[in-house]
Amino acid sequence: MHFICADREWIAISNGSRLLVFGEISNREITLELPPARPPVKENKPAPKVAPDDTKNTFLGMQFSCCGRWLAAYSSAKQLLIWEAKEWSLISERYMPKTASSMKFTPDSQAIVIVDKAGDAVLFSTQDLQKEGEVILGHLSMLLDVLLTPDGKQIITCDRDEKVRVSQFPNAYNIISYCLGHKEFVSSISLLPHNTSILLSASGDGTMRLWNYSKGLALSSYDCSSDVVKHLKVDTSPHIQLEEGKPSSIIVSKICCHKVADDTSIVFALFYGFQGYLVYRITDENIAFVHAELSNMSVLDLCVRDTGELLVRVAKGDNYDVVHCFSFDSCTNSLRPSVNSLSFNQMLKKINAVFKLLDNQSVTSSNVPQLLKRKFDNVKDYYEQKKARIGEQ
Repeated sequence: MHFICADREWIAISNGSRLLVFGEISNREITLELPPARPPVKENKPAPKVAPDDTKNTFLGMQFSCCGRWLAAYSSAKQLLIWEAKEWSLISERYMPKTASSMKFTPDSQAIVIVDKAGDAVLFSTQDLQKEGEVILGHLSMLLDVLLTPDGKQIITCDRDEKVRVSQFPNAYNIISYCLGHKEFVSSISLLPHNTSILLSASGDGTMRLWNYSKGLALSSYDCSSDVVKHLKVDTSPHIQLEEGKPSSIIVSKICCHKVADDTSIVFALFYGFQGYLVYRITDENIAFVHAELSNMSVLDLCVRDTGELLVRVAKGDNYDVVHCFSFDSCTNSLRPSVNSLSFNQMLKKINAVFKLLDNQSVTSSNVPQLLKRKFDNVKDYYEQKKARIGEQ
């Protein structure tokens, strides 16, 4: 799930069935409500007998277009909504075949690619707002993240079956390569800002890996498990589902990157079941731990603004802000509260003031642990049953 996204002007934060949008330059505050879910009835298919329960419909993710013209969001009721980011009018409401797991605009903002839990990548046009989505590729497993290369010629998808697939775009039936090596689901992928020919992937096996994705070659791997155990504490929040108070494994749930030099990028990594996040530096093909940032509340999401600041969305707590802004200090190798323009600081104060007045802040339970593969020892059960049968005879 995605709880926050931003561009140079706007910051959008989801809160259940509401999307709160704040403008820095315009000093505006917009509240976007989810419209009632009324999926169209297809031919030769009867209408559902039970109407959708709109009270359970929530925003699952959102993103601003690269041109800054649109804000797109998808919901748990399979809605794809597009707002025009000037007058904030809803210009398109379409429906996806399955529940989405991630979404990206194409670099030219001409279309939106959505990947879903059925393993399909669906292309929706932003030029023809009435046109239904077109499936352009499919995996045999649940898709978890997607991105497109800056030139718009390749699409990269990752799934629950440990695979990263690189395909041509939009003719995605032409597969360029596979990046294989993770031992659990691949949760998040990102191109390095300082070198977009290198892909960074994060996984449920607790590792981050660098790839030459055009050739499908692994460049390096880093195991985050020891850093997490050493620097972070277990999250006991109600929306975090843990087994006996501890995560079953170290899971990297999200990564986001920021360029700090021509040969260096900084990676912010979020881990399921732990409070806080870790900061890593990538230089050439090397990943190195830099800093651990602890939090008193559960960190729900991270994103990096176009201007380079890190925005952190946390769960609501008493006398604790829900949105924080940091900048990375290369001299001290640490994060410091970002000192921005007066207009941005005022907007940040307004955001936290608004959220303090909200009583109902819906946080949907994550299904991350369910993505882990379960192992069954059928042979042991067979021998026990056989031994029991022999004993009876």
